[in-house]
Amino acid sequence: MSNVKLPWSGFPLRSFVTGVIFAPPNIAHRPTSPGPCPPPQRRPVCGGATMHGSGGDRCSANVCVRPCACIGKIAFDNPDAPCVSVSVTGCRVGEVAMPTTDRMVNAWIFLNEDEPSGTTYSDPTSCYQTLIRDGVYGAVDILYLCFATTLPVGPETVPATPAAQAGSYTIAMGAASHAGGLTNQDYMDWVIRDARASNPSIRIAMTLNWGDGSLLSNIFTAGSLDPEPAAKAFAANLLAYLRRYDLDGFDIDWESPISDQTTREQFRCLVTAIGAAFRAQTDRKFYLTLSPAAVGNLDAAAVNDSVDFVNLQLYSGFTDPAAFTAAGVDAALFAYGAKFESDVQTAQAAYDDNAANYGYPIFTCWRLNSSNFAFEQAQQKALSALVFPS
Repeated sequence: MSNVKLPWSGFPLRSFVTGVIFAPPNIAHRPTSPGPCPPPQRRPVCGGATMHGSGGDRCSANVCVRPCACIGKIAFDNPDAPCVSVSVTGCRVGEVAMPTTDRMVNAWIFLNEDEPSGTTYSDPTSCYQTLIRDGVYGAVDILYLCFATTLPVGPETVPATPAAQAGSYTIAMGAASHAGGLTNQDYMDWVIRDARASNPSIRIAMTLNWGDGSLLSNIFTAGSLDPEPAAKAFAANLLAYLRRYDLDGFDIDWESPISDQTTREQFRCLVTAIGAAFRAQTDRKFYLTLSPAAVGNLDAAAVNDSVDFVNLQLYSGFTDPAAFTAAGVDAALFAYGAKFESDVQTAQAAYDDNAANYGYPIFTCWRLNSSNFAFEQAQQKALSALVFPS
C-alpha cells in the first residue's frame, strides 16, 4: 500500500493505481437546454473504457489526456493525434490528477445520539470517547456528520448577513439538545477537533438531512432569488460554511421525502452550482457526494458531471444499482453503502458481498454511534483492515 500525496489535495491517498486517470468535469459543455439554470458540464466519454496512460502518451482508449493539478481537471487534445501540452485555466500541465480507483472506507456519525444512554461527549464510556481511545478515526477516510439542515441567511448564520446575499440560503448543523445544556454544534466542534487530532489525514463532510423534504426546495421557493442566482448563492454560502468549520465536503442523503419533494430541475440547478463552486477551489479538494436509497427526482447528467461518488444504500433492501444506471448515472461513481447498526452486516460480510457482486472501490458505513457502537466501531476498523491490508 503506497502513500501518495497529490499536488492539490494535501491528503495522502492510500491507494494509487499507476496510470489510471480521473475523467473529471469541466471539459466540454453540453448543448444548451431549456430551464432557468445553465446545463451541467459533461465528463469526457471514452467509449465506455477506462482511460489509461499519462500526459504525453497516446492512451489505450484512443483518447489523449494531459493531467493537471487543478483538482482533477484534464486537458484534451485531438483523440487521433499524439498528446501535446494543452493548457487549462487554473491548471499546470503535466501534474497528476486523482485516480478513479483510489480506495476509501468512510463512515457516518449521528450527532443527536449519546450512547450509552445518560452519557455525554466527554464521559469516559461515551461512544465519542471510544472513537478516540480505540483508534477508530484512523480507520475512516471521510467522516460524515449527520445531519445538516438548510436555512435562510441572517445575522447569526454562517455566512451571516450582510456578507451573505440577502434572500439566500445556507446550512447549519441540525439542532438537538444533550444533557448539561450541550448542543449538536458543541458535539460537531469536538468531533472535528478530536477526529483531526487522531487522524490528520481524515476528511470530514456534512450530510444533509433526508427527513425534511423541503430542505432543498426551500432554497428556490422560500427565498427571494431567481433559481440560478439562488443556487449559486447557496453554493457560495455552503463553501463559506465548510471553510469556517474546516470541513471537506457536502453529502446529500437522497431518499424520501427529500428525493420526492425536490424537483429534478431544482436538483440539477443545485448540484451543478455546488460542483462548479467546489471545482473552482484551487487550494483544497472539496467533495460533493450523493447517498441515495432510491432514484427519485435526481438528474443523472448533473450527478455524472458534478458528484465525486455515489454512496448506494445497499443495506436498504430496495436500493438497486441497476435502477441508477437505467436512470443514466455512471456506474463508475458507485460506492458500497454498508450498515453495521443492528448487526445488519459484519465487515467481512460487506467486503465479501462487494467483492462478489459489485467491485466498488469505496465503502461508506452507517454508522459509528448507535446503542451497538462497540460492534459498529470494531467493524469499521475491521473493514479498513480488509481494504488496506498491512
